[in-house]
Amino acid sequence: MVLIGITTDYEAAGEFPSRIEGEGRFLLRENYAKAVEQAGGTPVLLPIMADVNPVLDRLDGILISGGAFDIPPEMSGIPDPCKARKIRPERTRFELELCKGAIERNIPILGICGGMQLLAVTVGGKLIGDILEEVPDAFDHEQKLPPNDFRHPVKVIPGTLMFRLAMQEKLGVNSTHHQAVRDPGGCAISAWSPDGIVEAIELPDRYWVLGVQWHPELLTSRHEGHAAIFRGFVRACMDRNRPCD
Repeated sequence: MVLIGITTDYEAAGEFPSRIEGEGRFLLRENYAKAVEQAGGTPVLLPIMADVNPVLDRLDGILISGGAFDIPPEMSGIPDPCKARKIRPERTRFELELCKGAIERNIPILGICGGMQLLAVTVGGKLIGDILEEVPDAFDHEQKLPPNDFRHPVKVIPGTLMFRLAMQEKLGVNSTHHQAVRDPGGCAISAWSPDGIVEAIELPDRYWVLGVQWHPELLTSRHEGHAAIFRGFVRACMDRNRPCD
């Protein structure tokens, strides 16, 4: 059994109806877990915890999920902090510690949408505060189409992990973000959108670490290249613990 930890979002008391005073809740869209399971992994949903080490001791891989929030400006280094929307500092703190610990232990990581941005920040990267305001000639990356439809293509760089998974230089993706990676820090860029926005990053000096700005978990049934991301991720988690011949 290969255990893949998936970070969950958090809603504080007052953000949803509840008859219990002060109650918050953790939640996750089901497509993340389904994509991991279909690729052969066992999804484990992760709430925010004070100590990430017991989790890292047991898990074979980490999936940093996306969400409708921004990384706090003091962490993301955006030029204008006023451009940040809703923030979830406790979730970001937990995911940063989780990501740092997984990198140190060479545990495979897949960061999706905000999870890719979190990965970049973890290794010293910086973000764009708002694409439409800061990037000349950029198109709107918050698509009005259903999120399981393609919004635009990305160019995948040959020789990268992302290319070895997708096996093609052009891949159609969906798009649901207003911020993006400005400086990938210690990561290498492995895909771009036509308007110059970074769409995928990876850590070449680590076993298997990949971040994608789109949501492949919503596209696995529509295109082999997206399903291959999850299969490659789960396979890397399996191989990490497989005894050497």
